[in-house]
Amino acid sequence: MNNKNESSLKLSLMFCGLLSTSSAFAALTTTPNPLPDITLNAWYGSSGNLVGTSNFCIISTRGNNRRRQDFDAAGYQRTPSGTNGFVIAHTVSGHQLDIDMVFKDPWGVSYSLTNYSVTGFLTPQITGPLNCAEGSSSLEVTLSAAQLAYAQAGIYRATLGFDVMQISGSYSGVLDFQVNMPELVQISRLNDIIIPTGMGNAVATESFCVFRNGQGNFSVQVSGLNDVSGQLHLKNIDMLPYQVEIGQSGAFYSLTSGFTLLGSYTNFSGSSVRDCGGADNTELRVTLLSQDISAAMPGTYTDALTIMISPN
Repeated sequence: MNNKNESSLKLSLMFCGLLSTSSAFAALTTTPNPLPDITLNAWYGSSGNLVGTSNFCIISTRGNNRRRQDFDAAGYQRTPSGTNGFVIAHTVSGHQLDIDMVFKDPWGVSYSLTNYSVTGFLTPQITGPLNCAEGSSSLEVTLSAAQLAYAQAGIYRATLGFDVMQISGSYSGVLDFQVNMPELVQISRLNDIIIPTGMGNAVATESFCVFRNGQGNFSVQVSGLNDVSGQLHLKNIDMLPYQVEIGQSGAFYSLTSGFTLLGSYTNFSGSSVRDCGGADNTELRVTLLSQDISAAMPGTYTDALTIMISPN
């Protein structure tokens, strides 16, 4: 039984700012200018990375644009300082996720960029194209699935820099990178429960996985087909009441139909991995009291119990 957990994610990349300096003897240009935006949509916690790519052309020449001029490139991030790579930060909590930036030159060679402000890394000298027909360049920014699993709901944003430099000119651009992260929850591996009866109370448990991005808290609500005034019932010819509890780490809380058990009260938290890494993190416990079993007519009693998990 799965909760409603459909969400969407919009990720956008914007380049702002222009080049450049040029002279009669050297020129450095990019086309188009400004560089194209990148928009990515719909991450639902599935495997795979979020990758945005912007394609553009670099022309680097000298001698009245008749001869090639070598250039090099660098990526940088001034805030936060002190990191060799690049990060994107939650606009409210400040929570950070690592991101990667790769530059592909006009000849198809890729360079993993580090933060020039810290490392001083420049690409090797790259032969400048005479025109756009010789080859396009690109910047690829990646937010990995592993990082996304720990992301909090809300907006993540980063301001990155990308410079292209040659002997007589330079391009300096600002890259605005934004991720809109929705609230994500999911139930998995929840199976039907068969309750054996005998002496005393009848008790059955079922373990399952609750995924919650950012390992956030979640609230729980249950309902059945045979509810009467909030009391859950199994049904045959007559009705057999039963009790439901939900727990994590041995701490169980009672549930009644239509009542919301808040995560802020239980402190229940979801796994940052969609399948909990194969190890379930939540238990459902169903109990039939002995006096109710004794009073019931023989037969098979059933109910369809719906469990709704929601972000809290």
